[in-house]
Amino acid sequence: MRHLAARLLQRHVVGALAVCGAALGCVTTAPATDESLVRLRAMPAGSYVGGVVVDVGPPEIVNRRDFIYALDFDDSSARLAFTQHVSTDMELTLASLSPLTPVFQEKVNPSEYDLEDVVVVGDRVYVPSRQGTLRAFSAADGRRLAEATTGEPMIRIAVDAEHVYAGSGDGRVLIFDRELAFVGETKLHDDEIRGLAVAADGRLLSASLDGTFKIAKVVAVDDAMVRLPISALASGEQVFLAHLAGRQAVPTIRDARQSHTVISRAAVKRLQLTSTTSTTVGVVTAEGEQQLPALSIGELRLRGLSLGDVTAAVCDSCLPPGAELALGQDVLNTLSVAEDIAGGDLVVRPAVGIEAVAMVAGARQLVIEQTVALPGPANDLDVSPALAGTALVTFSNTRAERSYEINEGERKGAVLPTSPKSGAALIDLQTATITKQFVSQHHGFAVTGALAVDGKTIATGGWDKRVIVFDVASGAVVFERAFGWLVRRVRFSPDGRLLAVAAWTPVNALNEGDSDPSLILYPLRYATPTFVAGSRP
Repeated sequence: MRHLAARLLQRHVVGALAVCGAALGCVTTAPATDESLVRLRAMPAGSYVGGVVVDVGPPEIVNRRDFIYALDFDDSSARLAFTQHVSTDMELTLASLSPLTPVFQEKVNPSEYDLEDVVVVGDRVYVPSRQGTLRAFSAADGRRLAEATTGEPMIRIAVDAEHVYAGSGDGRVLIFDRELAFVGETKLHDDEIRGLAVAADGRLLSASLDGTFKIAKVVAVDDAMVRLPISALASGEQVFLAHLAGRQAVPTIRDARQSHTVISRAAVKRLQLTSTTSTTVGVVTAEGEQQLPALSIGELRLRGLSLGDVTAAVCDSCLPPGAELALGQDVLNTLSVAEDIAGGDLVVRPAVGIEAVAMVAGARQLVIEQTVALPGPANDLDVSPALAGTALVTFSNTRAERSYEINEGERKGAVLPTSPKSGAALIDLQTATITKQFVSQHHGFAVTGALAVDGKTIATGGWDKRVIVFDVASGAVVFERAFGWLVRRVRFSPDGRLLAVAAWTPVNALNEGDSDPSLILYPLRYATPTFVAGSRP
């Protein structure tokens, strides 16, 4: 905890400020700070402060040592979760905000696998990873409560009352229940998903590097079929992930030579499987057929397809390096398996007449209702908890991906031009149309955007080291702030008090690792603050 406390720095004193501007005239602003917090706490849950934002007060610095990737406020605006690169690990931090104090800081995975999103919902914090694992942590103490391993990068997530949605690197949305058991998927996009959100009416919103924004409805599965991403082992077999009880991942191959499914001793130990019988079955080994001990491994699932309870023989020599389970004829005879060469998947269905193999209860899929073409590849997506029918999408004129050429250009001080295809756009969810754009301000890549709770203000951040705040009604720039390096994420607090900014900033090795601020909370200043009584649960 000392490691975390060192990164949560002292709160700055905020006072009133006189702001003069050509568009606004000269007004005396009132900060939405401690006075606002006291008033909001006396109001019903979901209350917020809004109005015309004219500036921000002195910032509260949360972190100035780490690369911050993503952040999220909880619904009450009482806690802030964020992911960061710390030394050799990607870590998750949760902090209370009044006063700013650490709750927990936990290592999640090696630093080469980015954590590019985080969502706080009730007593849980959900984090996806490019490592291919989605995790749920306790918001009370950071305990790891559940995880789902899919073997494919998960970039963005969204959560509703029943499901957790994860956007993948190939344009799929994977659907899990709140305990992270897999219940379905749909390929919505042709490229990496960079934004996911649940609209007020329950529809799922997504934005992708393919340059589209989509609105999809969650429905029950109408076809017992799953697609399994595959990769090749050194031995040539196609390996995919199966899951015990829908949660414990097992690298799996097909082996039609075996009459029975086989499992390795290492997997038996790792999965803590025990045998209560002395059953043996015949398996084919390099030395010929042998009778080997077998045990029940319980319910086996392929994504959302349940194969029922499976018995497997324990045989190390039956498995190539990289696989822990081989499906034998006992399972393969119940399935119809076809390889989609173009998609790199196995398409799996129950064999004709096999009723024991079926989609899991509560299986879900997505049906695309509307598609909006964006000016460029999407990088972020945000909605307001109190503003139904509107979404904010951030995009850039080309793919926002870090490369050697981009790093070298930044190091040499090259300034990229602004572009009408780089910025943010408001989308009307009823008509599926872009209603207003905020573009040609960031030099190069606009990579993140946030929509204020009342919809009157937006903020964008870019790789040009700037955060720009716009008045939605006029489209005018209200103010901007500069950072030491790349801005990664901006978000407004649901109660309307704060703007949070996450950034990468260069480490200052001469100052005990401190750098320019990398996670900041700005108190919003309104011309005339308006308090709105609870408009959401």
